[in-house]
Amino acid sequence: MKIDAKRSDDLSRVAMVADQAWIKWGASAADLATGAKLKWFDTSERDAAIAWARDG
Repeated sequence: MKIDAKRSDDLSRVAMVADQAWIKWGASAADLATGAKLKWFDTSERDAAIAWARDG
C-alpha cells in the first residue's frame, strides 16, 4: 500500500482486502499515519469492503 502524503487528506475511508492476516496489523498502523479510517477485510468480504468504503 502506498499513500502519497500530499493526498492522504483526500481519503476518508480505505478498505484493505487481503488474505494475509498480518495486513490487518498494517492497516492499524497506517490508520495512525493518515487522516483516513482504514479497515481490513478478508478476501471473502470484498463486497462488504466496497460498501464500507463507499459509505464514508
